[in-house]
Amino acid sequence: MMASRLSSSVATNKDTAPDAGWTVYFKWVTVSNIQTIEGAFPTTSTPATDDLPPGIYQLRAQKEDPTSGTMLESETKTVSLDGTHSSCELQVP
Repeated sequence: MMASRLSSSVATNKDTAPDAGWTVYFKWVTVSNIQTIEGAFPTTSTPATDDLPPGIYQLRAQKEDPTSGTMLESETKTVSLDGTHSSCELQVP
């Protein structure tokens, strides 16, 4: 039987203001030492949305600075997506 999937969303905010255009990445965190692969949400922020199985995930976002060409990175946050909690917010520089 396939596990259910939750509609999940991640907002990217600079201080309290939404900051769009970030690619949000997720990585499933396991209780054992199983190696998991990082994936990207199919849409950019904000918010980025995808259907993910319930579980614990590390979330982060990045985008290229259009002026300098350097890669900007958000904070990395570990969250539990369980149906009650299926959205979160990442602070970006």
